[in-house]
Parts: sequence; C-alpha cells; structure tokens
Amino acid sequence: MILESYQHLDRALSRVEISAPAANWHRLAHALRAWARDVPTEFQLIYGTPICEYTAPAETIPAAAAVARHFLDVGARRPVDAFHAAPPRRMFRAAG
Repeated sequence: MILESYQHLDRALSRVEISAPAANWHRLAHALRAWARDVPTEFQLIYGTPICEYTAPAETIPAAAAVARHFLDVGARRPVDAFHAAPPRRMFRAAG
C-alpha cells in the first residue's frame, strides 16, 4: 500500500506543467496538497505520524525518491526566487 501511495502521488506530480521557475514550486506544492486532500488516507500512510520503532521497507525508498525528484529537479534547474525569504502571513492563512 505504501508503494502504491507513492506511485499515485508521483503520477499526480508528473501531470504538473513545468514552466516558469518561480511558479514550479508553487504548482508542485499545490498538486501535492490537492492529492493529499483527495486521498487523505494515502497521504497519512506515507506522511502521517510514524509508529514507534517502525522502519519503512527498503523497497519504498526509490518510490519516495521519485516523489522528491519532482521538487529536486525544479530546484536544480535554477535557484528558486525568494526561497529563503520569510513567507508572508497571508500565505499561511490562505492554506487553511
């Protein structure tokens, strides 16, 4: 189930149209959030509170890396403008 959840998220992120560097992180983050809201049980399965002393199976590492790769590739192409700047408070209010 963990592998399937990562694969579902990977597919959702693969559908994001990559264009302007400043918009790419925003688009990917919104796609991840939309996926999490659409399938909260899958999101909780891979990102929820860990079970004490649980270690994820090694075969989940490539699947998790495939999801992270979307964000890493965007950052590797060009620095993301204002990445280290403090986000405006309105962004946090809007995310609720």
